[in-house]
Amino acid sequence: MSYQKTSRRLTIALENNEQIKNATETFYALAAVLAKISRSPNSERNKLHMAQYEVMSANSLLKSLANGETDSVSQGSYYKKAT
Repeated sequence: MSYQKTSRRLTIALENNEQIKNATETFYALAAVLAKISRSPNSERNKLHMAQYEVMSANSLLKSLANGETDSVSQGSYYKKAT
């Protein structure tokens, strides 16, 4: 995936209680990973790339869970056919 096409923000579907639970679990996991990245001895540029990758992964996971997909292979970047 091209660097320019990576997600730099999260899209959060909040239409039912299950989606709230999914978001909560994803945020806790993301916060832990971002804390590790922040404390790592890597350069600022590498930290930024690692953090952007983690946000992109969380974004894809939240959208996939909102679509009812449970396997990581079908994680898409669309929720209800919208970007």
